[in-house]
Amino acid sequence: MEEVRETAITYYEHLSQSQKDEATKFFESLDSDGDGKINEEEFIAWGNKRGFKSITWSERLFKELNKDENGSLDFDEVLTLFYLNKSGRIVFCDGNGCEAFLKGNYFTCVKCFSARMSAQGTCDLCCSCYRNNNFNHRDDHTTFVDNYALLLSIWRQEDKPSASVDVDVEVDIASCIDLAQLNGCSNGKYAANSTYSKNLDLILSTMPSNASENGGFYNTSSGQDPDEVYALALCRGDLALESCFNCINSSIEGIKKQCPNQKEALFWGPILSSSTCMLRYSNLNILSIMDTTPSVPVSNPNDISSSNLEQFNETIYKLMDTLLMNASSASPSKFAAGDMNFTSSDKIYGLVQCTPDISESDCRICLRGAVGELSGCCGTKQGGRILRPSCFAWFELNLFYDLSTIDTPSLYPFDPKPQTPAEFAPPATITNKGSGRTKSRTIIIIVLPIVIFLAAVIVFYVIFHRRKAMSNQDGK
Repeated sequence: MEEVRETAITYYEHLSQSQKDEATKFFESLDSDGDGKINEEEFIAWGNKRGFKSITWSERLFKELNKDENGSLDFDEVLTLFYLNKSGRIVFCDGNGCEAFLKGNYFTCVKCFSARMSAQGTCDLCCSCYRNNNFNHRDDHTTFVDNYALLLSIWRQEDKPSASVDVDVEVDIASCIDLAQLNGCSNGKYAANSTYSKNLDLILSTMPSNASENGGFYNTSSGQDPDEVYALALCRGDLALESCFNCINSSIEGIKKQCPNQKEALFWGPILSSSTCMLRYSNLNILSIMDTTPSVPVSNPNDISSSNLEQFNETIYKLMDTLLMNASSASPSKFAAGDMNFTSSDKIYGLVQCTPDISESDCRICLRGAVGELSGCCGTKQGGRILRPSCFAWFELNLFYDLSTIDTPSLYPFDPKPQTPAEFAPPATITNKGSGRTKSRTIIIIVLPIVIFLAAVIVFYVIFHRRKAMSNQDGK
């Protein structure tokens, strides 16, 4: 909320005198008893006039605005409300029972926003409600994007004849993600032409070539504390070197546009639909350190058939569990991909990857968390992915990775018999689909009796000859 307050003050300082007078009149309209402050009762009355759906909205917004927690709002605190009201940023979560005031990143239904439906309005969700599917919405409205990505999609279409938002527009991922804000601290912004800015420009300029020349991953730092910049770039494991270079290069432009002057940023590029590379930088050390937040869910808008849902989810579990074990132990790539049948004719394709600088155990922990979140966001969808700073997990019903650059076997044959999670542990070597196990058992059954028989013969022979030798000695 502090960042919103600073924005409001900056907004006010650049207003004309007539606009500042408007802010004063706005304060006076709320101050019904004329005591120079706005109490909660006056604020709720304003919320009712504005059309708030519930008193809870007014109570929660009042609490957010009341910085000094003295039970009333002064002019500076109302300035934040004035800015929010003028900019249309008074938004509450529509998740089931949530009603949180959305002061940061949130997700919006694209179709609702495009239609501006007067009866229902938009459907807006906090990250937690969207990630955990804690909402009820129209079945034909399945595409949600974050508020920054939505703004970018509008900007891209300003030159188009229609002013409405294209529902199918490919937008850059929510990647001006302020990691500091999400983690409850503030690392702030850097000034243009500062030492930090120069270090960042230098380090970003080297990332495309270094990442593509080092197998799709590169991490480094530049400068000295407090202006030191840490950065890493990761290309998806199936990406050709030229494509890796182009993706990171495009992401540099994207991260600068989406995150101007931010000391810490994360960008999945080049566009949301592909997410083939990641670019990240910070003023804090992020190298060789596992980080699982923010965890961004991206679901395929299409639903899976209900008749196949149980087998579908069991197969996802088996596939992703096998892949995460393979990826965590794969050195140096920490990447694995493969497919598995969930019906006699339908496959699920999966891909997981960690940043190669984290340990095997950290990679496994990160991926297990991501795979666990897949069921929440995408368990009924034809595909989905969880994107984290240190790893990502992804599945689709269509082949979405490049088979020509990687070796990806079909991991299991289709088995319509339901299995319990305990049976899902993969064999140490996935070859011949079980035929080696049958051969081994047959060999053991045949060889073991022969060995026992030969041992008995040897023992009998030794005893017989020893007794014969003793008899000869007694005869003498």
